[in-house]
Amino acid sequence: MQKVIQRAALVRRQATRKAATRKSKWRSDERTLLAQERGALGASMQGDIQAARAARREDWLLGPLAPRRDAGDAKETYGTVSTRRVNGVKKEAGTEKDWCIEVGDRVAIVEKGHRERGKIGKVQRVEKKAEVCYIEGLNRVDVTLPEYMLNSEDQSRLATLEAPLPLSSVRLVYALEDAKTGTLRDHVIEALTRGRNFVKDSEYRYVAGANPRIEIPWPEKEPEVHEDHDIDTLRIEVEDRTWVPSLIRPPMPLSVIDELRNKYSKFRDRHDHSYVVEKVKEEIQQSPKPSHVIQELEIKYPKFWTRHDLRSVKSTVQRNVEMKERKMRARSMMTPLQELHRKERAEKKARGRPVLSEDMLARVGKIMVTSGPGSVQRTRRLRRPLKQKG
Repeated sequence: MQKVIQRAALVRRQATRKAATRKSKWRSDERTLLAQERGALGASMQGDIQAARAARREDWLLGPLAPRRDAGDAKETYGTVSTRRVNGVKKEAGTEKDWCIEVGDRVAIVEKGHRERGKIGKVQRVEKKAEVCYIEGLNRVDVTLPEYMLNSEDQSRLATLEAPLPLSSVRLVYALEDAKTGTLRDHVIEALTRGRNFVKDSEYRYVAGANPRIEIPWPEKEPEVHEDHDIDTLRIEVEDRTWVPSLIRPPMPLSVIDELRNKYSKFRDRHDHSYVVEKVKEEIQQSPKPSHVIQELEIKYPKFWTRHDLRSVKSTVQRNVEMKERKMRARSMMTPLQELHRKERAEKKARGRPVLSEDMLARVGKIMVTSGPGSVQRTRRLRRPLKQKG
């Protein structure tokens, strides 16, 4: 039984190592993919900036002779950006920062150099893995829609969408009571910290570094609207109790248990009583001191072994002991010739495999030269020095 337990533990360790290797490879692949996405987004932004600088310089040099760029194929798409610019790039798992900003919060843009710095808007969407947010009505850009996103041929390829803003570029705006006037005034909160109430099993947020603590309530979530359809299951049918558990019969057939836990799984560490008894019998047969094994089993597992099991195990031990005694008696009744053969086999085993000396190799070489190539196979079978004729 110890071999079965050791095998299950070994397999479990191997599976843990393989899972760790797969997780490490998955993280490495994810890191590479995110780096490629960030590189592509940066290259797109840098390309637009370089093109705009080149066009500005060309307009300054040519003056009234500068070409019109909002004509031809670029008549509708001039001044627009790719849809890649309106999608945030996820960060590596485990490196995200919690900014405590949720959908419905009022935030202000504080990024230096932004064209809409200081404006306040309502958060429309938050992507925590990318650490970006979309503010309703702010940071809007014209986007060129690809052909596969067009619903009809008459639909325009232009669309005005909210571009993502990093969460580090916005700050929460909340109305707090002024200590001097006693009226509510909007305050821009620099940093927030998340806390947890274990009694109510809920989370809250408060202003970091404020003493006394100033809690900022979470924004109210809009109620979800569920639309009913004809194919939906009625609620009265869902809540109808069709099965009542009972102590008289099991909740499922006993054969299902083996199907659920895989009776022949190599990870299994709990086995049936009969299987354990058979494995213990095998260990006792291979043990040099089977009586000691039985005593240990009786001490360690007094309630596990029934009288029938102990009787069966003891009978197995007795047969094993009788078999060993029978072999010993058979060895004591050997004939003189059998004893001689046994002694010769022991001496031969002690000598080991014979080694060819240089004299023997020289004789083998002479025979190979005189007899020809056909004798090579015969000379390989030689194990003793050749006898000289004389």
